[in-house]
Amino acid sequence: MLDSTFHSKLKKQFNILLKKSCNIDLLKMDSLPGDASKRKYFRLYHDGGTLIGVYGQDGKENRSFIYFCKHLYSLGLPVPRLYTSSIDKGIYIIEDLGDETLAERISSPSISKEEVLSLYTQSAKDLVDFQILGHVGIDYEHNCHQSPVFDRKNIEDDLQYFMNNFFVLADNYLKIPGIENELNRLTDILAGNNGSP
Repeated sequence: MLDSTFHSKLKKQFNILLKKSCNIDLLKMDSLPGDASKRKYFRLYHDGGTLIGVYGQDGKENRSFIYFCKHLYSLGLPVPRLYTSSIDKGIYIIEDLGDETLAERISSPSISKEEVLSLYTQSAKDLVDFQILGHVGIDYEHNCHQSPVFDRKNIEDDLQYFMNNFFVLADNYLKIPGIENELNRLTDILAGNNGSP
């Protein structure tokens, strides 16, 4: 949680950026829950609606986020639009896509299994597009702040995250025949090892 002085300072910086870049006056700013990074998110209210303000202390992470956001958006992939940024202040402003995440939606007691399957199917299609279309023209070496290579460790971590947060919603997923072997095989393929000795 940010202290009130820092919150006020950020609000002023977002207001200056909005006014300068978009000719918009900031009316109100609310803190939002974070994600897996140390970035801080805020809903920025103005006369025409809302935007999302982001503050990050890690300059490399900010530059990487902005680079990938611009690149993927230019290809028509489903990412928020970047409106403006001030790298020296560690802030940027992106499109507000709403409050509900995929994890929250599929966890809703009112959702049907058919809708969950439909959302997973669409997500899988989107991920394929990110990998195939999004890959074109990306400068990984200069724009991946953690690692320029998506190696076996990254793959295993992502699959574990998927298992812990999404796949567990499937009834008795561990009883699906060969599921662990399939995930190991997928890891081998993605890591560039087809499983042969």
